[in-house]
Amino acid sequence: MKRILPLVLLLLASAACLDDEPFLYRIILMGTPKANGTLLGDDGNTYSFPDATEFSWTKAPRLVTTLDVREKTGENEYSATMLEWKLPLYKNPVELTSGEVPDSLGIDEISVADIWYAGGCLNMLNVIKVVLGSGEHRVDLMLDSREPYNDTLHFEIKHNYKDRDLYGAGNTDYVFYSSFPITQYMPQKDSTVLEVKWRWDGQDGVKCGKVKI
Repeated sequence: MKRILPLVLLLLASAACLDDEPFLYRIILMGTPKANGTLLGDDGNTYSFPDATEFSWTKAPRLVTTLDVREKTGENEYSATMLEWKLPLYKNPVELTSGEVPDSLGIDEISVADIWYAGGCLNMLNVIKVVLGSGEHRVDLMLDSREPYNDTLHFEIKHNYKDRDLYGAGNTDYVFYSSFPITQYMPQKDSTVLEVKWRWDGQDGVKCGKVKI
């Protein structure tokens, strides 16, 4: 069983392990913006940006960021420079409690290149096929509750390419981040298993991981 872990990539590190000395490292992580201009990272740290001149991203529900961390300013608090930020796809899952899977969710292929649970969300790095400049895509995370299990939440990532007559004509891989809040579905227990299914290149994929709540 593959453990679902946060995506935290350390690109450059110097004396990061020495709390009483200056240090500098670069980090790519997902987090939740706060109204005061700080970022609550999925690593549990809060980052402030003293040199920032605009905070247009503070109203976004989630961000994927590249940060240069400058110094530690308090317990789990750091000052940083935001080098880049992106908006992941962010939407609530669709819960299926009975009946058949709605046609509106689509049957087009989508890949899960990476997946992790952090920030109260099921986060992914996804890939879909697109025709550049054409087509409308819809991506959803479906929670299948038709046959519930006490220790497992069953998800499936769905893709609907609405201009399907273009599908297969000059397809290009489009890579993007997605983030789906799922705390409302978590059972009242210490841990649970998250199962995610998808279909790519004619093959069914699945990843499972037990996470602490």
